[in-house]
Amino acid sequence: MIKQIIKIAIFLILVYLLHASFMTGLFYPLNKIIIFLPIIIFLLVLYDAKVTLIFSVVFAVFSATASSLPFLLSIFVLPLATLALISVFRRFFTNKSVYSILALNTIILCFFHLLNTVFFLIYHFYHYKTFSKAINYGMLFSSLIWQFVLSTIFVLIAFFIINYFSNKLKTVYIETKS
Repeated sequence: MIKQIIKIAIFLILVYLLHASFMTGLFYPLNKIIIFLPIIIFLLVLYDAKVTLIFSVVFAVFSATASSLPFLLSIFVLPLATLALISVFRRFFTNKSVYSILALNTIILCFFHLLNTVFFLIYHFYHYKTFSKAINYGMLFSSLIWQFVLSTIFVLIAFFIINYFSNKLKTVYIETKS
């Protein structure tokens, strides 16, 4: 048990360091990828909802320390998006195909950015009593497009690598005798 907790803690720290130092330092389109969203998808598909939710809460706390957004906004958005993803995954997806992984990628990106934008607008309105100039919508749309494209490419590459080296994503057929 302790060995598993240490592995997860090291994994969390490495993902956070990769995201906070390396990914944000890349040039324009590549610095828009949010590396922990695809990781949340694969944790949900490969393990279970509990591990995924714990990862998202801990990672939200880590990332809130380095974020320019208000602290509580950063902490609530990722776990809420993860809860929405878990709910959708349990109710609608029965297999672990590349199509379901891509759909989950789209769903978590939409929930994450919708919640982030709504909470930011509420925060901005509460402090400045206006919505004007709160968000540069042209930059937001451009950023969303790049995040979607890069995240989809990352998810596809990760899916095929995991599928090649592991049996957890492979389709299992049950043979019946006639």
